[in-house]
Amino acid sequence: MGNMATEIVAFLLTISGWILISSTVPTDYWKVSSVDGTVITTATFWSNLWKTCVTDSTGVSNCKDFMSMLALDAHIQVCRGLMIAVVCLGFFGVALALLGMK
Repeated sequence: MGNMATEIVAFLLTISGWILISSTVPTDYWKVSSVDGTVITTATFWSNLWKTCVTDSTGVSNCKDFMSMLALDAHIQVCRGLMIAVVCLGFFGVALALLGMK
């Protein structure tokens, strides 16, 4: 009974980890910075792995997708690759863990 409970807990942790990492990939606010005026914040710059955006003090947002993979910084390329690899390997890990259970 103890071995089966351990397998179930490990499987649930595997699924929850895969769901959490899959929900992290499309998150918008990976990097946030702002330009402050004298009294109010005049612009907020934010970016994620797929696009960069700027929002001004009136709430108008302007986003631009990254056009070229080669023009990106190295850390963004590495993060993109690692996140996609983790989602794919996590899916196969969940499938193999399910098959390996008693």
